[in-house]
Amino acid sequence: MASKLSREKVNHLSHLLADWLNQQEILLDPAAKNDARLKVVESLSEQLRRFEEIEARAHQKLAQQKTIAFGSIQYDVLFQRYCEEEFAKLDRPG
Repeated sequence: MASKLSREKVNHLSHLLADWLNQQEILLDPAAKNDARLKVVESLSEQLRRFEEIEARAHQKLAQQKTIAFGSIQYDVLFQRYCEEEFAKLDRPG
């Protein structure tokens, strides 16, 4: 589901966003630009970690169902459903 982003890609995205914010004159101070870039890296990394955990839980649920072959259409549909259920849990308060 979630594609893996390398550290280099995350850093590249953070630079692009910080440069855009700077061009829009939202960030005028170079220190603020770097702080914003670092916050983007931190946020993206955290979200990617969560996505990986959700995918691992979905794979784990499917591994318990011995009759579903990995890579089959049924596996892919259930994997998607399980991931969506886990994402929905993140949106719920408490």
